[in-house]
Amino acid sequence: MAAAAEELVATAGAAAAALDAHPCPLALSGRVVSPGSALRAALEARLAGDGALVCVAAQGDPLDGAWAIAEGRLGEAYSDHLSTWILNSESLNSGRLT
Repeated sequence: MAAAAEELVATAGAAAAALDAHPCPLALSGRVVSPGSALRAALEARLAGDGALVCVAAQGDPLDGAWAIAEGRLGEAYSDHLSTWILNSESLNSGRLT
């Protein structure tokens, strides 16, 4: 766990170096880093003496992010990588996707 925590902190630290937030909030989301998990404990222990990053709860979950992408709320960052299918009322009534 210590090695995994170190890798995550190194990656987050490299990204944080480009920002003006001191300490930089590190949002954690997902089951593997949920409160009480072994990796979360290792991350918190590793960051305890580090003034560059601080753990914070994520303000959403992966489904929130997927929905934001589908609705286009994240700008053009993902438009080249996604196809979005929208059902209209006519296609719902006919049983065909359009």
